[in-house]
Amino acid sequence: MGDAPVLVGMCAAIVSIAAFWLAARAARAQAYAGVHAVDAEAYTRAAAIYEDTIANLRTDITSLRVDLADCRTEIRDLRVANEVLTAEIRVMRGSA
Repeated sequence: MGDAPVLVGMCAAIVSIAAFWLAARAARAQAYAGVHAVDAEAYTRAAAIYEDTIANLRTDITSLRVDLADCRTEIRDLRVANEVLTAEIRVMRGSA
């Protein structure tokens, strides 16, 4: 009869330790799952930002190509005007 309380106490201690260990394990598993959920959300946000950035860059490239074509046309016009002015200066110098 004297051993029964000790045996009950030992069983209670074993059950308590097992419950603590299982609870800690479940908490770790839940935290691990939470990290994966956060990682998936972060990936989704990063992918959306990446796609928006790529779209903006493509728009910028198109705009820059138009600007470049305009600049080339202006340079060509300025060269022609420069040649005309140079020819007029030669004529003026020759007649002076």
